[in-house]
Amino acid sequence: GQGLFENTVVPFGGNLVFATYRDVSDAEKERTRLVWLSEHDFLTGMPNRAKLQESLANSVAEARQSKNLMAFVFIDIDYFKKVNDAHGHDVGDILLVNFVKRIRHSLPERAFVARIAGDEFAILLNELHNEAQLNDLISEVFSAMKRPFVYGGIEMSITCSAGCVLTDGSESVDELMRIADKAMYEAKHQGRARFKIERALKAT
Repeated sequence: GQGLFENTVVPFGGNLVFATYRDVSDAEKERTRLVWLSEHDFLTGMPNRAKLQESLANSVAEARQSKNLMAFVFIDIDYFKKVNDAHGHDVGDILLVNFVKRIRHSLPERAFVARIAGDEFAILLNELHNEAQLNDLISEVFSAMKRPFVYGGIEMSITCSAGCVLTDGSESVDELMRIADKAMYEAKHQGRARFKIERALKAT
């Protein structure tokens, strides 16, 4: 393919110039790789918390302007520690990779999914019309988790919990995270294996 070249021209007395060419495609590739690593989770390849914060801020601004709704969701695996304790961290890691794959496959292409920490993930959904649509999308994720995860003769059936907030962009990023976190706590408190939706909309 085409390399990337840096071209330096130095005047060399009289009408002569001295030109040097340096191939910087490797340096550029390395920089791109470092940026990618700083914004993604190494295990799952998903965007990380830093990238999530940035994308969430953009989504909020977009919702505020477009008059569309958006949703922010915290989701995690119930009793994930038991998987690590019973089968070891390697199997736990494989479960996380496949858990996030199932989330991705059950949502529209444009959905943004990030890994925050451990078994905690976040989902950003833009251009929503109403709460029923959000409910359908998250139900889709939850039904995708009903099939057991099978790995090397180990069969794991899991459930997950989620806290969701539907907003028109009228709340700050921190406030949305706080509301989703509280909704997640309530879903856990009500017995796990469920999701709870909160609204953060301007009073009309």
